[in-house]
Formats: sequence, structure tokens, C-alpha cells
Amino acid sequence: MEALGCERLRHLGLVETGARPRPVGTDRPPLKRQVTSNRTIRTMNKVFAIIAEVVIAKLKEGVVPWKSGRNEMRPCNFASKRPYRGVNWLLTTMSGFSSPYWLTKNGILKLGGTWSGKATKIVHWSFTYYDAKNKRVKETEDWVRKVPSLLRYYNVWNAEQIKGIAFGTPAADDRKEHERIAAAEELVAGYVDGPTITIDGSQPRYNPERDEVFNSNLDDFDTAAGFYHTLFHELGHSTGHGSRLSREGITTRHRFGSDGYAFEELVAELTACFLMSEAGLTADLDNSAAYIDSWIKSLEAHPDWVIKAGGLAQKAVERIVPSLAYSPEEATEEAAAA
Repeated sequence: MEALGCERLRHLGLVETGARPRPVGTDRPPLKRQVTSNRTIRTMNKVFAIIAEVVIAKLKEGVVPWKSGRNEMRPCNFASKRPYRGVNWLLTTMSGFSSPYWLTKNGILKLGGTWSGKATKIVHWSFTYYDAKNKRVKETEDWVRKVPSLLRYYNVWNAEQIKGIAFGTPAADDRKEHERIAAAEELVAGYVDGPTITIDGSQPRYNPERDEVFNSNLDDFDTAAGFYHTLFHELGHSTGHGSRLSREGITTRHRFGSDGYAFEELVAELTACFLMSEAGLTADLDNSAAYIDSWIKSLEAHPDWVIKAGGLAQKAVERIVPSLAYSPEEATEEAAAA
């Protein structure tokens, strides 16, 4: 049976290297630690396709799923109270429910509730971790490499679809517009060791060679939200710089219109979307037929992009706003709550 090696998995964005490199002279680990089975790859591809179909269906309805919206509270698992992140934020937000609370079937049953209506799908990755001696270790220990061992999806239901559980009323986000703008400024200011930001009225862009983000003047936008959405998009690109997350979409030059270019654009779009939600701002995004059709074609050709871009965008957000990152213990609790 053919297996998929770590180098290819790394190219796909599924293998992550920790802070420490492999010591010089260390023998390579046994083959079983270097490969992921065909069965695991087939399972991953099945989940990729299922999630891509959900997003493509929305696009075909004329809805851009990553169009940032103002949320009273970030979607979260009601049992653990942990906010959903990455692609799970996208999947729950685009469902159209106003309540931020979600539960799996098991979670509903444990709390004595019942549910009805169509479920929303979310995903969960499981990884195997290795230390510098190629020994399996826990996520909370000193690891240098992690390899995906399982990708699965769960069905969840929103509080509006559930009876018999007292969810309570979530706190409203009653910030005024100027307070939301101030929150956006705080997110930008909190970007430690970020790029140079130049607001000079020029075309918005990120220059990796100079590690510099350019944006148009505030007056060039119809709304302040549009200004910050564009700025967040370019800051999203900047997280891929070699001195930060070293994302292939930035460290390698990609021709405009190529797959590599489009994928990096999706990462930046999702990064901006997540940050806009955090600030509580809403921007009008391009929802033209041409824009939507281009993404339908891209995701139909690359169904793995939705989950992978969501994960990379979450890492980008955490690089800009470290306080939004999960600790390993929190991630374990979230998985257990499913």
C-alpha cells in the first residue's frame, strides 16, 4: 500500500515543525513514523470534500461565506464555552443563526435536551507529536514535529434548534462604532514585530521583500470598516513572512491568477474576516458574480482549500493577536467536549 510521506504532507500544510530543528546527525525515525496511511489520506479527502461542498453551496446561493459580519458573541461550544476557531468559525457563522451556542448530539443528550432541523458540520484534527529523538510525546510536552493522524467532522446544532436546555441570553456587544474602530486599532497596534505599515493613498498591497504593508487613505474608502478590512487582509499576508509563520504562499513567488496565488488570497480573506469579527466591524465585500464564480471553480478543483486555509488563517490571527490562541490544555478540552 502506498503511503504519503511527511515531505508531501508538509507541502500540503499538514505537518508542522516545532521551535527546535532536528539535531545534526540524528537518525531519521522509522518508516512508520514518516508516513501517513492511505486510509488516513482517504478519510481526510472525504472530509475535505464534504466541507467544501457546504461552502460551495453557499457561494452558489450568492453568499460569500467569509463576508465578515458583526457578531454579538463568537460562536462557541456551549458545554466547554470555548469559541470556535478557523474553519469552524466560518462554518457556524455562515449558518445564519443568531445564537452563538452550539452542541453536538452527545452534548445535547448529556444536558437533557432534544434537537430538530439540519445539523451544521464542523471539523477536528488529531495529531501525533514527536520530540527531537523521534519519540511520541504529548502535545503539552516538548515536541518538534506533529503529523496529522485523524481528521473527522462532527454534526452540531445551534441553540435555536434545541429544546430543554437553558442557554441563557449571551451578553450583547453594545460597543459604539467609534469603540469598534478603537478595537480594530488595538488589534493592529498589538501585532508584535509586525511589518512596517504605510498609509499613503497607494494601492493596498504587501511587499514581502521590504516587509511593508501599504494601504489607501481612510478617506478613499466608503466606510472605516472597509479601511480596516483591507488593512487586516494585507496584515494577514504579512504573517507569512519568513521571519514569522514562513507560509509558502508568501515565501514563494506565485503568478497572479495561479493556484498558489489564489490560495494565499483565501488565507488573507479569512484572516481579515476573523479579525473584523473580533473588532465587531462589518465591511461590504465584493459579491459580484465574477468574484463568486471564481471561488466556486477554485474550491471545486481544490476541495481541501477550505479547511487548510481556515487553519492557516487562524494561525495568522494568532500571530497578530496572540491572546486569541488556544493553549494545548484548552484544545484538549474542546475536543473532549465534542
